[in-house]
Amino acid sequence: MESTIITFLVIVAAMNHGHVKSDTVPEGVVWTQPQAAFWEGQDMSTIPCRFQGSPSVLSWMKGESVDTAEALITWSNGGKNGAGIDEGSFDLTHDYSLVLKRVDLGTTGKYICRILNNKGITIHNNTLVTVHEFQMQTTQRMTVWKGERASLPCELPYTPHRAQWVNGSNREVVASFTNGTFNPPSDGDGRLSMDDDFSLIIREVNVLDEATLKCEIFTYDSRSWGNFTELTVNAYGDGPSFDDCKGLGYCRKEVNVREFHLTCIVRGVKPDVTLTLTVAGNSKLRLLPASSKRREDGTNDQILYANVSVDLDRNSETFTCTANGEALHGIASATITVEVMSGKI
Repeated sequence: MESTIITFLVIVAAMNHGHVKSDTVPEGVVWTQPQAAFWEGQDMSTIPCRFQGSPSVLSWMKGESVDTAEALITWSNGGKNGAGIDEGSFDLTHDYSLVLKRVDLGTTGKYICRILNNKGITIHNNTLVTVHEFQMQTTQRMTVWKGERASLPCELPYTPHRAQWVNGSNREVVASFTNGTFNPPSDGDGRLSMDDDFSLIIREVNVLDEATLKCEIFTYDSRSWGNFTELTVNAYGDGPSFDDCKGLGYCRKEVNVREFHLTCIVRGVKPDVTLTLTVAGNSKLRLLPASSKRREDGTNDQILYANVSVDLDRNSETFTCTANGEALHGIASATITVEVMSGKI
């Protein structure tokens, strides 16, 4: 008696967890999952139907009862037929599970597995199917710095038939996954690829990688969903320097006139920084509007020009160029001392 109870409990536990083999189902019983939940677009999902022996006739139906349900597929004498087959929406596996070839919100409902067994007895059971509206999540805006490893997430509720990341401006596919296989990187140098969780990975990111990128997934019948990530790439640059100095920081310059030009430059930054020029004495500065010059790597050189008139009572003057911005980790400055060679004026 005790062994019989244990066997029964094992069968019930297996049924409740959905891991049921036909030989564990009592004779004269059809086992189906009480409930099943899928996501919109989760095509080729299956609903199991387990029983002992081989059926004479097996039907999958959809509806509240066997009397009013719509027949989807009927198996008999090794052949399959029915509206579900004709429409290409349903199929059967070798063990009589129902294949949902197209899962959408209309798939929700009660599915009945009915069999006529080899003893001429008709038995059935049903599964209540719920379909959740498809959801995917990407990061709407992301900022990374040149040289870093960028990871753009694309969170999906299931493994799709096909997934890809595309450049939103020109529709170029930069990474893709098809039918269980991650395809080789398309960029040639392997910097761009798709991770196991469908994130887009960009190694040693550069400013020219900046783009609006879209994660897309496709079902077997080419339905699709997509979400965008606007990727911004910034770059740290060199601190300010005067064009008359070979290096950064402090330098000296000799002139033989009291009116001359100074140029302060910050190289290779993104985003732009703020440039200012100050003088220690009373010399007059006339600042021209700062300009920005784009480099081939997508970063900018920022240039500040100034016309200087040195005070007649001074033979030297010290000027400081200050740059402020996140592309310089804050504030940086350079200083130049200009010597007026009065004997040459």
